[in-house]
Amino acid sequence: MSARKHDDTGAGAASPYRLPPEPNRWPSIGLAVGVHALLLAFLWVGVSWQNNTPVSVEAEVWDMSTQSASAPPAPTPPPPQESQPEPLPAPKPAPEPELEPEPAPIPRPAPLPRATAPEPVAKPLPKQPDIALERDKKRKKELERKQEEARLEREREAEEKRAEEKRVEERKRVEQERKAKALAEQKERDLQEKKERQLEQERVEKKEQARKEEAEKKKQADKAEKDKQAAKAEKEKADREKAEKAEKAEREKAEKADKEKAEKAAREKAEKAEKAEKAAKEKAEKAEKAAKEKAENAKLAAARDAEMKRLMAGAGAGTSGSSGTAAKSTAPRIDKGYSSKIQAKVKGNTAYSGSTDEGGNPVATFRVEQLPTGEIISVRKLKSSGIPAFDEAVERGITASSPLPKKDDGTVERTIEINFHMKELR
Repeated sequence: MSARKHDDTGAGAASPYRLPPEPNRWPSIGLAVGVHALLLAFLWVGVSWQNNTPVSVEAEVWDMSTQSASAPPAPTPPPPQESQPEPLPAPKPAPEPELEPEPAPIPRPAPLPRATAPEPVAKPLPKQPDIALERDKKRKKELERKQEEARLEREREAEEKRAEEKRVEERKRVEQERKAKALAEQKERDLQEKKERQLEQERVEKKEQARKEEAEKKKQADKAEKDKQAAKAEKEKADREKAEKAEKAEREKAEKADKEKAEKAAREKAEKAEKAEKAAKEKAEKAEKAAKEKAENAKLAAARDAEMKRLMAGAGAGTSGSSGTAAKSTAPRIDKGYSSKIQAKVKGNTAYSGSTDEGGNPVATFRVEQLPTGEIISVRKLKSSGIPAFDEAVERGITASSPLPKKDDGTVERTIEINFHMKELR
């Protein structure tokens, strides 16, 4: 018990002291009511067992002086019937002691009817013999002795019965007191055990609470460590992606520089070829112009000659109309199939990962210069669609489409404009 109290004191040092719960009052109230009821029962039994009904005694008196001459001697009267005392009320649980059976009383014969004799003549009464008187006296004394013995026997039995009932009541009282004491001790033990169980439960709950708090702290520490590791991994991933992006950008930059260098060389080559072609074209144009001027001059001369001849030949009647021809300039016809083939090839090489559900239908316009073989020399954006990612995708698609398709006659347009709509990628 002392060790338990010591443990309770040590446990209470870490937490504020709390009063034990107040015990229930109903068991103590019930016990008090039961003890008072038992006391009242004892008082009632102690008062009621002394209330005895007095013994009734009956006696018959016979007039021995009056006799009838014709009547036989009267028989000896039996002892008077005595009434039995009423049994005392006793508690039902108390067993009644067995009493010895009393002898059955002798039935009293019915008194003989007295004969109504005629009034006797006044005669001197004879004296009863002394023997009969002595016998009557002895019979009366014997009867009185028997009655006294019966009375004493009844009193003795009643006393024994009262003593036995008193002993039984005493035993019952002692047993009741013992039971009440045992019940009180049992309740005290139960109360003490309940207090100990409550203290033990409080200690267990405190230990469980401490264990849960420790587990929660450990869980939070593990979570913080996991978050730290995840943040570290995320940072490493971001650094790695950044490095990869930088490397990719550097690679794309180098590729773009190489591409620009190749495009510049191809452009210079194309410019040289174009200059040579332009010089040849200018030379051809000059020759053609000279030939045209010469033919025109010849035609004019022929017309003047014909007019002169007509004027000279005609006599002045009627007018004649003259007719001439003018050079017609024709523009080159556009080959629609050629444009469709270029658009189809560029569309097949264009990869755009964005959404094509933009408002309207954005269009990007590019000018492409190519060699007579169809190889692209340069790509220049003339008009943006307003979506840089789409413009870049179309530009990459045009570059990847080199060499471009040719016309049906095997020729190409040296400079073309390509209009590419976003919804054509669907």
